[in-house]
Amino acid sequence: VDPSFAKWGAEPMTFVQFERLGFFVTDTESTPDRVVFNRIVTLRESAVKANAAGTNVRSRKAEQEAQAAENERLKALGPMHMFRTEEYSEWDDTGLPTKMADGTPVSKGARKKLEKKRAKLFPPS
Repeated sequence: VDPSFAKWGAEPMTFVQFERLGFFVTDTESTPDRVVFNRIVTLRESAVKANAAGTNVRSRKAEQEAQAAENERLKALGPMHMFRTEEYSEWDDTGLPTKMADGTPVSKGARKKLEKKRAKLFPPS
């Protein structure tokens, strides 16, 4: 760390960002002679590094292709049957699920998401 940092950044609980490393806060026990940084947020690794390390299993393009294939599968089922899965146990007369597999009602927010998904695949005429 640059020695000049001690002049303005050695105050305890000062938040800083070190480029390509992350966000840090100076420790409460830091002194101008010995500045201690605690990392609070790491920055994401680049996709190139993740691919080289083998941790990035699927590429963005592969994810998009998988999603497109799933959308085609759902379109083939039709709007009445697209949500007939083991995840749900009851459906209304329009094909939207009303109860989860465990018998609990589908939440209002989840129902809105399902309606939006169906409208995207089957736009109202």
